[in-house]
Amino acid sequence: MGGLQIQETSDQNGLGSGAPLKLLILTNGLESAFEFYNWCRYTGNESLLRDKVYPYMKEAVQFFLEYAKRGEDGKWHIYPANARETWLKVQDAAPDLYGLRACLPILLRESQRLGRDAELIPVWQEFLDNLAAYPADPETGAYVPCVFRPDSPETGLPVVDRMYGKPQNVSHDATERKNSEVPECEIMYPWNLAGIDSPNYHQAKLTFTMRKSWPVGWDPSGIWAARLGLADEALRALLIHGGNQRWPQGWWITPGGAYWGKAVPATPGFDSAGVNATTLTEMCLQSYDGRVRLWPAFPREWSGLLRLRALPGFMVTSEITRGRVRYAVIESERGEECRLINPWEGKLRVTSSQGKSWESGEREVTFATERGGRYVIEPVDAPLREAVVAELKPAVNQGPRWPGQVSPDQAWRKEQPIMVGMAQDGHPLRVRAEAAAAAAAAQQ
Repeated sequence: MGGLQIQETSDQNGLGSGAPLKLLILTNGLESAFEFYNWCRYTGNESLLRDKVYPYMKEAVQFFLEYAKRGEDGKWHIYPANARETWLKVQDAAPDLYGLRACLPILLRESQRLGRDAELIPVWQEFLDNLAAYPADPETGAYVPCVFRPDSPETGLPVVDRMYGKPQNVSHDATERKNSEVPECEIMYPWNLAGIDSPNYHQAKLTFTMRKSWPVGWDPSGIWAARLGLADEALRALLIHGGNQRWPQGWWITPGGAYWGKAVPATPGFDSAGVNATTLTEMCLQSYDGRVRLWPAFPREWSGLLRLRALPGFMVTSEITRGRVRYAVIESERGEECRLINPWEGKLRVTSSQGKSWESGEREVTFATERGGRYVIEPVDAPLREAVVAELKPAVNQGPRWPGQVSPDQAWRKEQPIMVGMAQDGHPLRVRAEAAAAAAAAQQ
């Protein structure tokens, strides 16, 4: 079988994991290709896209072209697969279908733009047109993680049939959950197929509100809430994850993760830190669909100032005061067209760095930009010239800094082990090496 397939995880020795939770997670090649592509969109790195990312994504899709089977309904189905680590040996796992529907249009578009693989265009298009529908609950309409196969038919793949021949390694129905992921919600993130103003917004929101999850380190509920414009839910998830920042040097833990010496996590909590950073960013600005949204899920009682990148090639600065967006400055890095969702009820004014200005009351405002151009966006009824400017003078914290506290009233313990980095072999470095060695010896 050809194409690219990547294991979800590896151990500290760099070896892939063949455990039942991970072996049939097939989405990893698509997801990494999709993230590489988004990197190219943000940075404008055309050579990386052309020479590395496009061929990589092509191979990730090729795996599914050879793995999928056409069903009696004429549709392409994917079996066997895991829907993340939560539903094992199922059919049409939601992340696989989301990933294919995200990546295939990119290949179709880029192949024509780059003048490559003309013979594959009809193959990709037919596969996309006849790919199985997203699994959904027939009663509520909410997306579901997969299609269950109670009979769990053999696959003809010896390793798979041997590993999943045990009933405990198969999810025969929705009651046989093996972990806490909510793969059906991935349609919002990382796959960017649902969100504010999308045709399937209400279906995605229903899916989010019906999800069954708990706040472990990798739970991206805050990101999903932000993508739906649910500020209160995003903030709630943000604060829950904030409780995982327990190491005195600012690193995070991942609840439920592996520990060394019964004390120190094997990784510095990439899950919680990444989820929190992405949640906060998505609360402030979104542009994944090519439209710039300012403060789409920001709590109304908060005030803030941002400077963030936006697709397809902008640096955006904006300020908000208790729910009122004061202005935005959009710097064009590559001269792309800008599509901006009007953050005000009334008209906005755009003023270019050349002094040209125009007004619009449309909800979505589109305007051409010049490479290196700077565009000031302001509400017509509250122009910047009327704003009161004050220098920011934040108070400096002169007291102890305890990011390692377990709760607001519990400070970091002096005897608590501190992880200071990762050694080349993957083991964490520790300040209290003697205590760690003693703990490891006690385990043996």
